[in-house]
Amino acid sequence: MKICVAAPDSKIANLAILKIAAYHLAKGDTVKWYEPLFDEDAGLLYISKVFTFTPDFVYAPNCEVIKGGTGYDVKSALPPEIEAITDISKAYETLYPEIDYSIIFTTRGCVRHCSFCLVPTKEGLIHDERMVTLNPNGKYIQILDNNFFSSSSWRSRLETVKSFNQPLDFNQGIDIRAITDEQCAELGKINIKRSIHFAWDSLKDEDAVMRGIKRITKYVKPSNLTCYCLVGYENADIVDGDHYRVKKLHSLGITPFAMGFIDYNTNHERSQSVIDFCRWVNTHIFKSVPFSNYDTSIKGSL
Repeated sequence: MKICVAAPDSKIANLAILKIAAYHLAKGDTVKWYEPLFDEDAGLLYISKVFTFTPDFVYAPNCEVIKGGTGYDVKSALPPEIEAITDISKAYETLYPEIDYSIIFTTRGCVRHCSFCLVPTKEGLIHDERMVTLNPNGKYIQILDNNFFSSSSWRSRLETVKSFNQPLDFNQGIDIRAITDEQCAELGKINIKRSIHFAWDSLKDEDAVMRGIKRITKYVKPSNLTCYCLVGYENADIVDGDHYRVKKLHSLGITPFAMGFIDYNTNHERSQSVIDFCRWVNTHIFKSVPFSNYDTSIKGSL
């Protein structure tokens, strides 16, 4: 059977799609990315969406269409026989032959209950996850855990991912508010891809964030740290506290990365000030040009 898959708003490799592909490849099916107008003979189409406001395809094949992901239903889940799959090597080669990284979860869920985050609703409390196989062509590993160090099994899981002998990218960040000296020391020994990411989402967390920064910079250079700064959530527009966080991090030698709030449940539109601020920070123009003088006609990555 010809199986088509689609992940219209996934910016990195989609694990659910990889497991679906592995399942059907093992059955002898043909698996490919869906191309509207060219795959009308598909026997089955799977679509995985992250956001509810991502548009569906105008053209769909005349076959069963299975939809999943938070973009359709925050509680959606793969069938147990597909979720249990861990060998996705052939799926990587079939769907993502061009990427040079692997994606893995070592845990799912989180101990936090941040009001802007869907993870507790979707995945529940922190729990260990069976790891999938690596990309045969991968040169580094993106760890997608939402709160890697919050589970008591962090030591054994860290030893496992280190044993792959590839640089690690803690893609979702680490919880700088709760990190310990022991964990910081271990991070200081790891071959990190790009930088270590953490978040400072609200000005009220400043004391806890600063304590964590003080701990981690005993083992990791500030230049190897990047901090996600949530903006546009507590206030729809940019406020003084947003500028303060960016400037404070920069003064400590840490790279700030502004993240405009996106509501998974509605067609939420970020304010123009949030869009401009994110571009101003993330293209590093903030280092030389005050926001009040920033020419918003200069385009760059958000």
